[in-house]
Amino acid sequence: MDIDQLLERTQWDLFWTPPGVTVIDRPELLLLSHPQGARELNAVHRLRAPDQALTGLIDEINHRHSGLPSRVQLYPSNIRPALSRALTSAGYALIHEHRAYTLATNTQRPPVPGELEVRIVDSLERLRDACRVRSEAFGINDALPATELLQRYLTDCTGARARVQRFVAYDRVSGKPLSSGGMTTFPALSFGFLWSGGTVPEGRNRGAYTAVVSARMERAAALGIDRIGLYARSDSSAPILVRQGFTEHGPMHHWIRP
Repeated sequence: MDIDQLLERTQWDLFWTPPGVTVIDRPELLLLSHPQGARELNAVHRLRAPDQALTGLIDEINHRHSGLPSRVQLYPSNIRPALSRALTSAGYALIHEHRAYTLATNTQRPPVPGELEVRIVDSLERLRDACRVRSEAFGINDALPATELLQRYLTDCTGARARVQRFVAYDRVSGKPLSSGGMTTFPALSFGFLWSGGTVPEGRNRGAYTAVVSARMERAAALGIDRIGLYARSDSSAPILVRQGFTEHGPMHHWIRP
């Protein structure tokens, strides 16, 4: 299995799906739907069919996502002109191109600067810090999730068998959280998928992002995982990952229907 196939398969493991989400899982279609309307819960992670069957499948997606924002993710295995035309005809638009980037977990990394300390999220307060960093880093004005939802997130990332880990880099003197990032592990694929890595403005150019990448890589290595990686937007985070030593692979396209 090549790297692009491996990353695509990480998107098929929906163990994290919250209650109330409908999952359609067939060889030609892997679809999530939820009346809440969040795009990540109304998404298509697998769409594989001959050209003559595309219209019927996309009609099914539109029915399942009727009245909701809808996202279709395409990978090197199915990016092709006929599918792009079918999605465009159904009201979807290609809004971002991502590319896959990976890093071996035995890669030598720079030391964490002495002014920083990276901590794993193992309490509600650290989870709140991670959420605050994400909001500030990405310019999101959402309120913190409710305590009940945070408790579920915390359960997902604690315990000996947890497949989700989150890390926060703090200023050692002030205690301010500067950078955070999560990782979902896929032991059967020997892979750790990285997500939501970001740094608040005052933490940039201080090694905080690098420290959080290193913490996730070290955790993956301790779990016996060979490689970590993610999909990064070509016009924003991709150059950062190149500087971090990640290897570039194939594209992933986000098609969105409002």
